[in-house]
This record gives sequence, C-alpha cells and structure tokens, in this order.
Amino acid sequence: MVKDNLAGCKSAYVLLIYAAIAVVYASLQLQTSTPVFRPPNFANKLQPRPMRDSLDYGERLAETKNQSLPINATSVSSLTSAIRQYTGTAAEKRTGNIKIKTPDETEIVAQPTRESLNDTEMSSLCDKMRFMPEGGLPVVALASLPGSGNTWLRYLIERVTGIYTGSIYKDTSLYRGGFKGELKDPYTGQTVVVKMHEIQQPLKIEKVIFLTRDLYGAMMADFNRRKGKGHTKVVNESVYHTKAWPDCVKSMSRGWLALVDQITDKFTNETVLVVRYQDLKTDLPNQLRRIVEFLGLPLDEKRLNCTIQRTEGNFHRPKHALSFDPFRKPLKVMVENAIKEAQIKFKTHNLPLVRMN
Repeated sequence: MVKDNLAGCKSAYVLLIYAAIAVVYASLQLQTSTPVFRPPNFANKLQPRPMRDSLDYGERLAETKNQSLPINATSVSSLTSAIRQYTGTAAEKRTGNIKIKTPDETEIVAQPTRESLNDTEMSSLCDKMRFMPEGGLPVVALASLPGSGNTWLRYLIERVTGIYTGSIYKDTSLYRGGFKGELKDPYTGQTVVVKMHEIQQPLKIEKVIFLTRDLYGAMMADFNRRKGKGHTKVVNESVYHTKAWPDCVKSMSRGWLALVDQITDKFTNETVLVVRYQDLKTDLPNQLRRIVEFLGLPLDEKRLNCTIQRTEGNFHRPKHALSFDPFRKPLKVMVENAIKEAQIKFKTHNLPLVRMN
C-alpha cells in the first residue's frame, strides 16, 4: 500500500514538471512574436494615445534579444498619414516642430505648415478693430510727407494691431472708407497712431513713426491727389505742363525740410522709427514686426498672416507711368538739395539716415 502511494506521488510530481515546462515554452513563444505598432492618435487632441507602453516593451525586448523592434510598411504608412493629418488641422497653428520616435529610435519630424486663412476667417479676424479707452495708449505720430503711403500704412497697422488709427485732419472721405478713428480726438490715446504731415502739439506726442518715400514718387503721388481730387485718382499728363506742377514741387520740398526739422529738433533716436515705403513693398512682414515692437504692443501672428494676405485697402491709387520725365533740371536740382539737407540733419542728430531710394 505504501509503495502504491509513493508511486502515485511520483506520477503527480512528473505531471507538474511537464506542466511548468509547457507554461515556460508558451511564454517564450509569445515574446518572440512581433508586437503590433500603433501610430499615435493625433485626431483626438484631448486624449492622445500614449506611446509609452509600446516603447517600454520595445526597450525590454531589445535588452533581451539585443535587436530593434521591427516595424512593417503598413505601420510606417499609418504613422506618416497621422502626422500629415495632424499638421493639416488646427494644430498647425502651434509653434515648434513635432518629434516622434518610433520604437527602433527612428525620429520623424513634422514641421507645421504656415497658417493660411480663408476669406471668412480673414474678414472675421483682420477686419475686427477697436478703440482703446482714453489714455490707454501713448500718442504716436505717423508722420510723413503727403504722397508717401501714410493711408496705406494706417490700413496695415490697424489690421496687424486690431486698433484704429487716428488723424489730425478729420477727412470724412477716409472716415466713410473705414478709418473710424479719423474723427476721434487725436491726442486722447484711443488710437494706435495719429496721421500727420507736420508735427502738431509735439509735447503731447511720445513717439514718431517717420514714413519716408522716394521724394520724386511722393511728389507725383500727392500731385495726383491734389489735382485728381481724391486718394485714388490719376491726373492727365497735360496737367504736368501747367504752373501747378512746379508749384507743387517747390511747396513739397519746403514741407519735407520743415517736417525733418520738427522731428530732429523735438525727438531722439529712441523715440523715432524710420520706415521706408520701399521696404514695406519688399519686406512687409519684418517691417510690420518692427512697427508693432516699436509701439510696445504684443504681436498676434494670426493677424500678421491675414494682414500679409490682404495688403490692399480701399484707397489704393493705380500705377500710371508717364510718357516723359516731369522733373526738368531746375526741379530735379531742387529735389536733390532737399534730400541732401535732410540727410545732414538726421546725421547731426544721430538719427537713422533717411535713404530716399
């Protein structure tokens, strides 16, 4: 009887050993199988699928097998598709690159594309402007010779900052055209800049944005405004042969030097920002960044983008090339002397030289 019991115990013990071996074998088989790689779920931005479990498993497997975790073509394709989907949605408006490491440590970098707004988004964003409360902003003069692009720059500043601009002239045609700050008191700090072609009440002005343009082009642009009776009109060539044209050149040359005197006498290098009309035409994004920084305002990249996409306002004068040079030699000498005198004044007062071409 005792022998039979011992034999039974041995048989049970052998069965347990075989069962343990079977479990170990099955476990090894599972570890050697290729795990399934799932790309992160970028579509669900609030609860993205964590990759940590996959990476931890891959690291443990690499330690035991001394090899990288394999990824098949389908997994790579799915990951690439997910990245493209991510960079093409609202997430593209974020700054910085998206870096994703696959379990074999291959790094995929997705660079967000530049935000592009449709017409509806641009209208709702860049056309939304406001006034500041009284005293909300320092008074900043947007000073220029007539014909230098002051109205255009006002349009750009309003859209990139979201704040109306003002003026000392109370031009009702500009008011009807959308410049709602035109009729505001210019020295209350409710508008972001104040248009003026001569510095009035300098003690109330803290800073000056001095917009300059090729003096020849500015004179012709303002002559068209005067004789065409509007901000978008172009006069007939015959008007240049009347006395009105040389009178315009003389008065604008004097006005240019008077404006330069006012700025150099009343303001310092730290309170004057020189902006060239030509730079606005060729390097608008950086020029707008300079202006916003000078104004001491935060830059909204979305507003900057839609401003760059919609650079033309309602008061754009069409280009019109003349068939002759309206600046005869005496007029050209007058203009060149005015340019040189202005350069000397700016250099004397340690201000940025006003390049006119």
